[in-house]
Amino acid sequence: MFVSIIQHISSQLVLDQNVVASIKWIMYQYSIPLNSNGFNCSTLAEGYYFDPFICSPSPTNSSEEIVTQFLVVFDNLIMKDGFPKYIPFNSLFCSACSISPYVPNSALTHMGGLTCDGDSIVDFDQNSLYPNLSSIEENFPVLIIFNSKISYMDNSIITFDTNSILYINVYHPARNTTISLGRAANLIGLDFRNVRGSVEKAKNLQKLFLTYQNLTSWPPISWFSTTMNVQIDLSNNLLEGNIPDYSSLFLGEFNIKNNPGINGSIPDYICLVQFINFLNTSITEAPDLIQFDKTNFIFFGNFSPYALTITGKNLGFKAPPSTHMVRANTEFLYAVDHVKAGNVTLTFNNKTQTFTWYTDVTQISYPNFNPVMLPNVTYNLGIFGTFDTTLTYSVSVNLQLCENIQVHNSSYIDCQINILIGKSQNFETVLIRVNFSIIANIIVTSYSPINRNGGAFHIDGHFESNPNITVSVYLDYKECKDIVKRNLTIDCNVAGPLTVGYVPLLVTVGDGSSLTTVKVDDAVIPNDCGEADKCSGNGVCLEKKCKCNEGYGGYYCDLKLGKGTIVTNLTTPSASFVAENVQFDFNIYSIQEVDSSDNVVKELNVTQWRFRNDTEGEITNLYYYLNVSYPNVTTMIQYSPKERTVEFAGITSYLPPNSLKVSITITGWLFQSNLNVLRVVFNTKIEDQFDECGDKLDIFGTDINNDLKYLRITKDKTVFYGSFLDRIMSDGKPTATRNQVISTDKETGMTLIGIQLPQCYNCIIDPNFSVLVENGGECEHQPISPIKLFNSNNKFKQQELHRVVERMFVLIIIANIT
Repeated sequence: MFVSIIQHISSQLVLDQNVVASIKWIMYQYSIPLNSNGFNCSTLAEGYYFDPFICSPSPTNSSEEIVTQFLVVFDNLIMKDGFPKYIPFNSLFCSACSISPYVPNSALTHMGGLTCDGDSIVDFDQNSLYPNLSSIEENFPVLIIFNSKISYMDNSIITFDTNSILYINVYHPARNTTISLGRAANLIGLDFRNVRGSVEKAKNLQKLFLTYQNLTSWPPISWFSTTMNVQIDLSNNLLEGNIPDYSSLFLGEFNIKNNPGINGSIPDYICLVQFINFLNTSITEAPDLIQFDKTNFIFFGNFSPYALTITGKNLGFKAPPSTHMVRANTEFLYAVDHVKAGNVTLTFNNKTQTFTWYTDVTQISYPNFNPVMLPNVTYNLGIFGTFDTTLTYSVSVNLQLCENIQVHNSSYIDCQINILIGKSQNFETVLIRVNFSIIANIIVTSYSPINRNGGAFHIDGHFESNPNITVSVYLDYKECKDIVKRNLTIDCNVAGPLTVGYVPLLVTVGDGSSLTTVKVDDAVIPNDCGEADKCSGNGVCLEKKCKCNEGYGGYYCDLKLGKGTIVTNLTTPSASFVAENVQFDFNIYSIQEVDSSDNVVKELNVTQWRFRNDTEGEITNLYYYLNVSYPNVTTMIQYSPKERTVEFAGITSYLPPNSLKVSITITGWLFQSNLNVLRVVFNTKIEDQFDECGDKLDIFGTDINNDLKYLRITKDKTVFYGSFLDRIMSDGKPTATRNQVISTDKETGMTLIGIQLPQCYNCIIDPNFSVLVENGGECEHQPISPIKLFNSNNKFKQQELHRVVERMFVLIIIANIT
């Protein structure tokens, strides 16, 4: 039986005449007794003993028809080169039939799937598309699925060399068949039974079934997808030793039965897998620790949700009554049916535990307070909303606690506060805390560049949907006029002069407000290309920054390119090089939420990552995914052996060969206050650096706002160089950032560097690093006149002044002794 499933074909007439001609061609070639005078499905089939066509009205429901299936039965089917191309095959199924001499190109042009059972013979043209009978090349049609249960093939070799195929399933019982993969970039499913297979090119598998293969080596983790659910079946093989670390995969199935050589204990991560099988292995131990993440729950709103989410470790594979298992051993739901408060005792994995829940109905409508707060003045804050008189409330203004809190009734509380720290005029927003912070709905996520002359100013964020609500904007304590507010943007004009540097921005929309800082540039930004804008003679000044000549690097092109080796860390994102037997590391240390005074109010642990390696041509991408449920944090470290030009946040950077570009994306951070910002913190070890003359070298290059532009760590003339942009991406928009040296431990040299981000939902930073060589020569100090050094028209280094004063002091001591 030969069945061709046909793609829907639109027609211009009752039935497309190309299709009619194709059907008649088949009729003549294979002596099918159809009506040669027919012109549509019904007339063509007149006199045939069953309906060979399945036809339907066209999608437009007009009088046109389309052929959806053409069914003919043959014992042997000869497909010639002229096989109709106007009936494009979507799939081909051959059961107990032979197709010879071969399947022609015209029949395979649109093929999406090929299925043949063990009693069929299908030949492919060896002289046109295929180099041999069992080989599939790149010019093979788009083949999505290949299924084979052929039993007649002995000692055969099937080679797949196409990036189109997604699934390969080969079952050859008791046969000596070898499968070889060439290009298989998009392969996501592989199922081999009793065949020899070479799958070293796989890298994104979601399903790998290798059974009865005589396997002795475990598949490497690089074969698998790290973002999708993965199924692994390695049963009935010769595997030995401990189960490898597949903890970075989202395993849905793990079957290793009938491998007697596998021993040791079951790793903890296997307890997260829904379907597992360890029968007939030598495994003797399994995790027995049970742990609940929490047993008390508080919900916010007028009523509790549908269910409690109970999470923990090794909670079992069986859901207790009234619960639903979301993920084995890890997550269960318990239905509470909108009951606002209660408790329940449940048994998980033979451990009984009581869980309690409570619903907090607190809602903040608005605070009543003086928007301008002065130091040493006590203010009464009145807060209106919905409150639970049985709870204990705390109120804070910019993290300073409000005292004498009184809950007067379910709709009003008040307290007193004395602002101890602040400027003479300081706009503050009240935060109400009930074991959490109420976040105001007015948020600034980014803003357009602005200089001291003022002018048009654009703000992105969240500013309420009511177009008639009252809006005010103050930048550097100056009112922004001509305000145009939309849901996500505000445009206005502010008169200069403005203070150069970081100034406050207060946006008030109705009863809500947001206070943040904005970087104001000078009216004219000079070239930052070194002395006389020459880039040390080793580059050119482009867009006010240096682009170094080949073989040179550094902020001012004053360093030669080094020969450091990039170190790949499989567990932690780290910009690392080894050069001259010295390793330089720049690691992500933490992600912090900080207030306006840089106090840390929340910090995320960044120690557990999942890793994936991906190479595109000469560019290598190392992906690291933070193992937390929220927020989503992804670090990408990218490098190439060639010089590259990259653009980020509207800034063009020129990266020398073998430099590292580090991109960190944070999505979905839950802020405790709309006054706070994010800060990504890195750490590196920095010791005091000295040149050949013993003078201390500058490690950090900063601008007039003391923002970090670059760092250079020197060890035996080898320089680890990092460059920091003054822009980041906030919710898809470029905006200014602060790059800060937070602290340095004098004993250990460990230094923390922070890159600040606004209240973005999707935030991206993008520094880069490279290894260079110091160009310094021998120490050749020349006598320098102190008068010349003090001349206001002369530029000098501070260490030169120290050196001259030191020499003067030594000379005076010698003179006194004489």
